[in-house]
Amino acid sequence: MKNWRVYYERNRAERSRLLWHGETTWKRVELPEPIRTALIASLATFEVGESGEGKRLKAGALTTNDPDYCRAIELFLNEEHDHAAWLGKLIDALGGEHLRNHWSDGAFVFLRHMGGLQTELLLLLAVEMIAQAYYSALRDGVPDEFCREVFARICDDEDKHVAFHVDFLRKRFARQRWIESFTTRLLWYGVFRAACVVVMMDHAPILRAVRVSPGGFWQRTGAIFRHTSSQIWETPAIRVVERSRL
Repeated sequence: MKNWRVYYERNRAERSRLLWHGETTWKRVELPEPIRTALIASLATFEVGESGEGKRLKAGALTTNDPDYCRAIELFLNEEHDHAAWLGKLIDALGGEHLRNHWSDGAFVFLRHMGGLQTELLLLLAVEMIAQAYYSALRDGVPDEFCREVFARICDDEDKHVAFHVDFLRKRFARQRWIESFTTRLLWYGVFRAACVVVMMDHAPILRAVRVSPGGFWQRTGAIFRHTSSQIWETPAIRVVERSRL
């Protein structure tokens, strides 16, 4: 976890030099309808999800007695808050309105509070994997260079966030018996796919606008899940083979 703490600290310093990270560099973004309206509604929902304080996650990290991990979690949450701030500024630049809350975020928080640190991280990781597919779709499909730059940066962060959680969970699950691993993965897959369905329904207008079909989104998220779960539970040799196929 020391390496992850160092990574997040370096990333914090680097992102402060982004031209659009400050308050004064944002400008109005012009997008054609209906993509503008669809993007505003979609970003507003994700803004709510990225804005969580993470008090329970921080408390769970303290139980590990690992100061490097605790610091890494704090910096991870700071990056999530950066994403929320960037999405909020994009909504303003698009002339949209913000949401104060959303039912999907409330349901997600409820599920996270049903278990300990491992359960919370698995649920959080499910959302991060969906975010990988979502932000990459926006990066590739929104017809505005400034928007694409913001989404590309979030994509890079999400890739590292997934790797961070995988690294921690791999060690936590290393001693699981095969039946426990099988049950955990099966339940996790069910929750993940349910979350995919929610995103596909709630964000259908923007996915259509950026030319991502339901089938394409389903396949992309499935590939991400298979790769991520294999990194957590399979042997190092299998992980090398899996990476070579991607």
